[in-house]
Amino acid sequence: MSTTLCFDFGNTRLKCAYFSGKELQKVIVLDNDDTKTIQECIDTFHPERSILSSVIHHNPSVEKILQETTRFHKLDHNSKVPITTPVGKPDTIGADRLALSVAAVDLFPGKIILSLDWDQPLLIILSISTKNLWVAEFHRAWICVLNP
Repeated sequence: MSTTLCFDFGNTRLKCAYFSGKELQKVIVLDNDDTKTIQECIDTFHPERSILSSVIHHNPSVEKILQETTRFHKLDHNSKVPITTPVGKPDTIGADRLALSVAAVDLFPGKIILSLDWDQPLLIILSISTKNLWVAEFHRAWICVLNP
């Protein structure tokens, strides 16, 4: 079974999640993004793959060490994902919002989903059966609706 480390670098916390297949095994809150910290995660879990979702200016050596030791992907607006984002500037959709949208579609296909991201601005995702994503910004709140 494949093993994956998912790094989530947000404005308030840095986290690392360890997956075996699609099953979440462990989540660790990281103290920093030093190469030593990242290497400790790699040495502990021996991942085959890794992904980084970052909304901060993280240590550039993080990507280098992940590329050298795993099959690495940096999630951003250029990533191939199973949803469409018909907005004028796709690069304005943060990696955190993109990850949440993709997870909603993957985990609950064909279901109506309301997902809230409590960071600022507030993110609301409503999923209805297909994978087309509509995004709008209202009063500092992102509203995403997955249309049928």
